[in-house]
Amino acid sequence: MSKSLIVTLLLGLAVILVLSGSYYVTDVKQQGEIERIQESRRAAALLNARVDELLAEQSSSAELAREALMRWNARYKYIPTELTTADMVEYLEGLTRRGFEQFDLDLEGLRTTPDFSTYTFSIKGLSTYPALYDVVWHLENNREFYRIYDLRIDHTTLSETNPNTGEDRQRDLVTFSMKLDAYFDGIDGISAPEDSLKPIPTGLLAAHRPAMNLFRPLVRTDISPNEQRLPDVLQGELVAIIGLEAIFETPQGRYALSEGDAIYRGYIEAVDPAASVVRAIVNLGDRTERMFYRIGAEPTRQRVPNGGATAPPARPSASNCAGRWWGRAVGRPAAGPTSARRRHAPAKAHHGETDNGKALSRLPCSCVSGRSSPACPVSRQRSSPPFS
Repeated sequence: MSKSLIVTLLLGLAVILVLSGSYYVTDVKQQGEIERIQESRRAAALLNARVDELLAEQSSSAELAREALMRWNARYKYIPTELTTADMVEYLEGLTRRGFEQFDLDLEGLRTTPDFSTYTFSIKGLSTYPALYDVVWHLENNREFYRIYDLRIDHTTLSETNPNTGEDRQRDLVTFSMKLDAYFDGIDGISAPEDSLKPIPTGLLAAHRPAMNLFRPLVRTDISPNEQRLPDVLQGELVAIIGLEAIFETPQGRYALSEGDAIYRGYIEAVDPAASVVRAIVNLGDRTERMFYRIGAEPTRQRVPNGGATAPPARPSASNCAGRWWGRAVGRPAAGPTSARRRHAPAKAHHGETDNGKALSRLPCSCVSGRSSPACPVSRQRSSPPFS
């Protein structure tokens, strides 16, 4: 074999070895290394994501822990170690002394668990809405741990005789029923000692009084009794007009009424001495009418469209009342707090009308204040309107 051929074979073998080594390093060894590096990068990315998630969870847990600690430090409820049914009866009797016509309390049972014990009471009764609201407020905001559920409230009207005036009256009441759980005998640590509880700022609690009586009807289908003993001009007659005051003889007595004065079922709309007519707005239950009163004549009626207002308009102040004052009894004193005798000097009455031989006259503007003075010898007591 020639020398050149041997050299050629050796060079070819070297080339084959180099190419084989290059292929192994490039396509086999390096590819596996690349895959391992990529796998390491993916693992590092997942680890970073997990770290971020753990940091977020740690931050959230720390916030929850701070909130739990703050609520624990600010707790205001506790579970007594002992509680008897006599204790509950005494506590509820103290809350229901006023405003309740009926309060029935039934013990449904005693439930005992490994963590606490519970008395379950069934309560029903009849009361005013503010009184019931006050009881619920105390049960929910006092230190002891109570739970109210299945609360049901319905409106009802109670007709009775006012013991102070003897007049019939209607009271807006509510019938109610509810369940009450009273917790006691808790395990250690479930409740802090009563003397360790911090005081609560009043502004953080619910309002102790309801903003409005949700069960007082805004619209009534019947007529309320004349509990305030306001002058009932429907049952009376106009006997005189003196200036801007109308003198009515009513079952409640003789009254001098001017524009805006409250009467039973409505108010005086206007007093027109020039036309010798008095207009009154009255609520007749199913409709509202404008009554026209004239001396010595039966009143005429005019239906007020859309019901109309049955409450008097806003009163002017004493500084611009121009000699007016509101709804006084004259002559014979009428029963009730609005009666007053007239003690001023007589003046000439309209159409010659007199009060038991004495002429009727008006009082000066200072009477609006409700205090007696040399210029106003009669103390004014204003009566409230029958409708609000």
